[in-house]
Amino acid sequence: MDIAVVNGFPRFSGSAEIEYITRFLKAAQRLGHRAYEVVTSDDINECRPDFVLVTHEFTPKLTPFFTVGALWSPPDFFSRDPRRVRSIQSYDAYLVGAPSVSNFLDEVEFSTEVKKPRSDFYFLPTALSTEFKPRPLGDHFELVYFGVHWDGLRHNELLERLSDSGELNLYGPPGSWSSYPKSYRGAVAFDGNSVSDTLSRHGIALCIHKQEHYRANTPSMRLFEAAAASCLIVSDGIAFAREVLGDTAFYLDMSAPAEKIASDVLDIVKWANENPTLANAMAKRSHDILNENYSIERQLKDCCAFVELAKRTASLKIKSAVNDFSLSIPRQKPHGRRPALVDVIIRTGGRDLGLLRRSIRSITAQTFGNFRILLVDYKNREDVRQVAIQEETSRVEITYLQSPDTGARSTALWTGLKNVTAPFFANQDDDDTCSVDHLPSLLKASKDFPNHDLYYSGLVRVEEDTGDYIAAPNFQGPLDIEISERRDLVFLDPFNLSNLIGLRNFIGSNSYIARSSCLEPRLLTDPLLVVGEDMYLYLMIARKRAFKCSGTPTAFWHWRSTSKGNSMLNVEDECWQREGHKLLRMVANEQFYGGLTFSAMRLMLSDMAAQSWPLMPTVFPVGEEHYLSSNYLPPDRQLCFHGAEPHGIWSSAKKAMLRVRLAEETKSVTVRLTFNTAGSVDSKSQIVVIDINGQNFFRGRVENGATMAVERDIEFQRVMHSLFITVRCESLLNPAAAGVGSDARDLGVCLSKLSYVMLLPAANEVIYEPS
Repeated sequence: MDIAVVNGFPRFSGSAEIEYITRFLKAAQRLGHRAYEVVTSDDINECRPDFVLVTHEFTPKLTPFFTVGALWSPPDFFSRDPRRVRSIQSYDAYLVGAPSVSNFLDEVEFSTEVKKPRSDFYFLPTALSTEFKPRPLGDHFELVYFGVHWDGLRHNELLERLSDSGELNLYGPPGSWSSYPKSYRGAVAFDGNSVSDTLSRHGIALCIHKQEHYRANTPSMRLFEAAAASCLIVSDGIAFAREVLGDTAFYLDMSAPAEKIASDVLDIVKWANENPTLANAMAKRSHDILNENYSIERQLKDCCAFVELAKRTASLKIKSAVNDFSLSIPRQKPHGRRPALVDVIIRTGGRDLGLLRRSIRSITAQTFGNFRILLVDYKNREDVRQVAIQEETSRVEITYLQSPDTGARSTALWTGLKNVTAPFFANQDDDDTCSVDHLPSLLKASKDFPNHDLYYSGLVRVEEDTGDYIAAPNFQGPLDIEISERRDLVFLDPFNLSNLIGLRNFIGSNSYIARSSCLEPRLLTDPLLVVGEDMYLYLMIARKRAFKCSGTPTAFWHWRSTSKGNSMLNVEDECWQREGHKLLRMVANEQFYGGLTFSAMRLMLSDMAAQSWPLMPTVFPVGEEHYLSSNYLPPDRQLCFHGAEPHGIWSSAKKAMLRVRLAEETKSVTVRLTFNTAGSVDSKSQIVVIDINGQNFFRGRVENGATMAVERDIEFQRVMHSLFITVRCESLLNPAAAGVGSDARDLGVCLSKLSYVMLLPAANEVIYEPS
């Protein structure tokens, strides 16, 4: 099989994940598989694997390829982090590391009702299969401990006492062990062999787990590394070791005082040197147990068999559901084309035909089922009509429709809706795509959960402008390399009527299918909305019943952050506000399945609604300096920022964007912006870049924590009444994780105060004012 193994921490030269991946690649080669270390979704698409193995839950499923998550960390590490939980929910199957992980999945799946395959064996970060090499008689048994020591509170006093005894040998990054000069022996390469070779040289391996691992019974690499290196194992009392290794290892009572634990360890070292034959025999038994049952080769064989079965079963279930729908609809003519199960509306007219063909072909490539594309042309283009003829296939009919160009985006969509004849309908913009199982998997969801009218998948945003990359939390680290990840999982949320009423969208416009029975005459009246037509449609369908999420990201939203081809960036705030109020008026008295009208439900959710589009914040006044608080920042016009606070707004990623609406239109403006950075535990300063409306406003090195005030004039290419501010920084800081504060957020740059005047100063200069 071809396997893509994701390195979730690419800016670290050494980590447990990197060591594991190196071993995994060696094991795959031994077994005749081809495994590839990948970092980005583009890497995955390039190698086109049979499946993707994710080694850390920070990484979601971002490609159409079958994705399996290795869940071997304690649930305490991820269960309270919405981003990581959503990543876990995006996987197609789970490799489970302990009963505690299965319990976590039970809870999540009980809530969502979406069950996915999980391994019936425990998949753990283990070691390569090795031959046992007994320690030669006469060679002294020595105590060794290997680690990066990133959570040093685990065993400080114990290691100090063992170090003072002179019996301890420590290995790992130099900065991790600077307090143990007597015992530190140097760094070890993460190459799949050096760790084992280092452990083997000493003979007795100390294996101590972090408390979260201990409580969740999720063993780390240490037990498996020690056994593979033919070491005598001295472990804490983690249940896995006691159950699997029994009397082939020594166990420490970690609740005892450090002095007592250290004394017990030294007694074991003494015993091994006095009884080398017994120590070797004991080490061999633990080696044989873990080598036979938990080597990476054994785990890889089980993993491949599990994935093959999971993929085959999933495919058969989807095919069966689609066939059932197909057989329920009689053919219109003998030997004719099977009727379409879903009518897919694609609005077009203003974009390049290459994008349109890409969008169409993602529909014609669907694995199972017959579909129809309603190609709605609002520009009456002959070349679009020809595309409809050229791209039609035996399973996908394309019907060309003309729509009036009213200037309202809704008109083309409603033209399509009025021509729907299939049991279900869907929408897809002419520059978006979906995976090959998108429509079939949603049809399966409709069969599994028949009491809903709309079914939607998760949505992956694809950045198409060169140089605009995703800044994920796990892309931090000391290596100065750019991670060119272009995809991000933006939606994979269960249905939430409160969010829908609050106009906080969580459903991609190309990620759903809906029952055509919803298209009653009242709904088929074109709302004539320039923007917000998809939200209006959702609200009208949601009047009757809740929606259902498939639990898998199968739709792709192609986004261009800076190019002119992104129509949404060209919509001014005034238009959003005007159309938003129109939408509110149109649905105000619609009664929902809970018995209340839209207005009544929105009133009950007034705190949320007041902060939601389309009730726009106050415009920023000319000539006055104010903090960038929620008074001036609409939450839907922000990307990668935390919520605004009274004294500013913090970016949550290394690249973030927001818009500020100005009180008056202008073509030239002098802007003054005050900001500061959170910093980094590794550096006292960092490079910060700020662009306003595509022009560089500031670029320079900023001392972490110092306040900067920058003033500069900006000349726009056309009259504008918004500032589009992009902020880039080199590092983020999580104060709680770094032990320098209680804030548990990832913090980049804080944009504090802003002012502007529509006058150009005599000199175009940058003013530095460190506070």
